[in-house]
Amino acid sequence: MVLDGIDTLKGATWQFERYNLEFVAQALLGRGKAIDSVNDRGQEIQRLFAEDQSAWHTTILKIAVWSAKSLPKPG
Repeated sequence: MVLDGIDTLKGATWQFERYNLEFVAQALLGRGKAIDSVNDRGQEIQRLFAEDQSAWHTTILKIAVWSAKSLPKPG
């Protein structure tokens, strides 16, 4: 099953000024994504993939953990 993060959050009991993942993570977790540069995250992920596989794996793992923590807990 695949859930759309934004639609899931909108259907939850929480209300946010904005529903992008960065804003929600800051509100719920007090921190944002693994890559600080908001304007070129995609480019930075691609650069890490091409130049530093270890850093790329770490970044992808952090993004996955961060995303999971940002979702509401069932029940």
